[in-house]
Amino acid sequence: MKPLNRLVYLLILIVFLLMPHHMLASNSKENWTIGPWETQQMFAWGSDLLVVDFGSNGLWKYDGSWTKLSYLDPVGIIALSDSQLVVNFGSRGLWKYDGRSWEQIALGSVKADKVN
Repeated sequence: MKPLNRLVYLLILIVFLLMPHHMLASNSKENWTIGPWETQQMFAWGSDLLVVDFGSNGLWKYDGSWTKLSYLDPVGIIALSDSQLVVNFGSRGLWKYDGRSWEQIALGSVKADKVN
């Protein structure tokens, strides 16, 4: 990994840890229930996508149809742009998703209590 990329990812990690939880993903006071699944958090991503954390049922996106992004339950999510998500999977580390593939950007557990 290039030194500049490491610096960018380090800055993302610092922002992710220090940002208030309510800014990471909008989570209304009402939880949706879709089938037997209840949402943990959800937010708009880009102009026409909805990203939904269904807890132990994984992370999904909706763009007219449902697509499972990960079977893991995220601790926190932040959209860097219309094309990049950064997801904290707790002990599985911090990951970046570009709409097609995942890239791990930090190993191990990222402290979720630092975001609240």
